Amino acid sequence: MLKQVNRLLIWLASWAVMPVSVLWVLCQLVRHVGKFRRADLVFHDVYMSNYGTAMCNIAVALRHHKGKNILMSLLFERGSTHNLKLGLIYRDVNVLFLRKPCLVFHIMGRKFRIPSDRIFIPVKEAVAKFFMSLFAPKASFEPFARLVDYQKPPPEFQGIIPENYAGTKIRGLCSAFLFIAHCKAEHKDHSLSELKLPEPIRRNIHQKLVQARQGKPARLCMLYNKLEENADSPRQGSPLEAYLPAVRLLVARGYQVLLAGDKFLEGEALEAFNGMVVTAWSLEVDLDLFRLFTATEADILIGESGGGFMLPLVVGLPILALNYYPFGIGAPGTWVYPKRYTDLAGNFVPYERAIAEDLYGYYDPDRPGPKPLSIIPVCNSEEEITEAVSHFLEDLENPDGEAPGEELMKIVPEMSLFHIYGSRFSPSFIRRDREVSAFLDSCAPRPRDREAG
Repeated sequence: MLKQVNRLLIWLASWAVMPVSVLWVLCQLVRHVGKFRRADLVFHDVYMSNYGTAMCNIAVALRHHKGKNILMSLLFERGSTHNLKLGLIYRDVNVLFLRKPCLVFHIMGRKFRIPSDRIFIPVKEAVAKFFMSLFAPKASFEPFARLVDYQKPPPEFQGIIPENYAGTKIRGLCSAFLFIAHCKAEHKDHSLSELKLPEPIRRNIHQKLVQARQGKPARLCMLYNKLEENADSPRQGSPLEAYLPAVRLLVARGYQVLLAGDKFLEGEALEAFNGMVVTAWSLEVDLDLFRLFTATEADILIGESGGGFMLPLVVGLPILALNYYPFGIGAPGTWVYPKRYTDLAGNFVPYERAIAEDLYGYYDPDRPGPKPLSIIPVCNSEEEITEAVSHFLEDLENPDGEAPGEELMKIVPEMSLFHIYGSRFSPSFIRRDREVSAFLDSCAPRPRDREAG
């Protein structure tokens, strides 16, 4: 009964404010009418996307519509994950952010919007299409789905990804796989590595970094970690404290570490690194600019699979992906150290079982919703992170082409970002996984024991 009352109140409030929301949309469209009129192709948000999705959409547009005047129209609201400075790194596409005309509030842990998306989106779409037909009739006006759902599969994907994947329940998985496959191919010709902030901004931040480290030479490491709103989310990352030994190792190896994720050091903890670890605030740089700078200027990326990986993946940074989850769809890297799994009793289980039972996590198209598993993903520990970083740096300095974990590599399905990107397991992860397997084998009853039992 209470839910029905809430729905009725939201419905009434949504229609009550609808005239104001429509006027807000129209004012923003009118303000940018010149940009719409100059565009050949306009791809727009139907619902509000997030930062990672926006990065994918822009990369796909540039990939498949070179030479066209492209406008990407993105919705944002207060508290959204978008980087509002994103358009500064592009020369061949116009990125336009439109403020979503809604009130956002939380009640008992739930997010509500007035007007609600269910009511507002159809009205917004009708208003935008009518506006475009009047004031920019020559521009093609398409939703983002026309981009991501119609990527062209490379020849090597024939028989793996259906050509009409847009109409299947694995649509989202297929579009993600194709996006990463094209990124991997583009790294060979560095076709997108020129994505940079304008030179005055780049020069200013570089100068601040040199000043912070007191003129010492250094390479740059982007450190990205995740903080999920839901503390119990399986995508939650390790606490920043678990990274500190690895950060000290990076500094000792000549890297200035740029904290560009969701967790930060401050005060004495930051000052102890004498400028070799920095944040946007310690440099007095706008956070959005700092995050774009780190993703396009760093020499390496170390961090946790998430939206912050997308731009470094596009430009082709060497990446160590920690807390890699879920295995099949998590943003990949050069080296990967997945979350390890325990059974319900807290005992570690071999990763072969994790691949079999929880390949796509909550992205599994056959999983209707969250459901209990017999195994649980666990964040990487301080020791695991430090070992993984050490091996990653060694491989960068002395690459040997080794791919540890052949037994696991053989069971990795073709429909996984790990496989498509050509990722490798961290050697330290493989060693620990083998230790778990060996321990379980030693505990298994032998044939005579079973007969005696």
